Amino acid sequence: ARALQLGVKRAPVVTITDPANLTTIFTAFDGTNYAATITFASTVTDVNGGFLGTTWNSSEPAAAWLSGLGTGLGIGLGPTATLKIPSGQQSAQPTIQEKVTDSDGLFAMDQIQLKLVVPSP
Repeated sequence: ARALQLGVKRAPVVTITDPANLTTIFTAFDGTNYAATITFASTVTDVNGGFLGTTWNSSEPAAAWLSGLGTGLGIGLGPTATLKIPSGQQSAQPTIQEKVTDSDGLFAMDQIQLKLVVPSP
């Protein structure tokens, strides 16, 4: 039983599947900033079969999450977010993180970094 770790709780597994890490995304001018709306996707597995809660975060403070926040997402659902390049800059590299927590309080995280760029004229 010890060798098979029977009865031992294990953390869930999460992988952000879309967009890929280090993807370059061209933005469009929204009247104030250059921005892009991106839909994220992930795969989530809970080996213990419990309830999963998911939160998504961005290192870009101007990110506007349009859907998908809250608990009970898991199972591959992801939000849509509008990410903006800070005013006066030509690019930004926000880090996107997903944290999945199971009903036992065990958690796993995955993160990607994106490259937002202003398109050439």
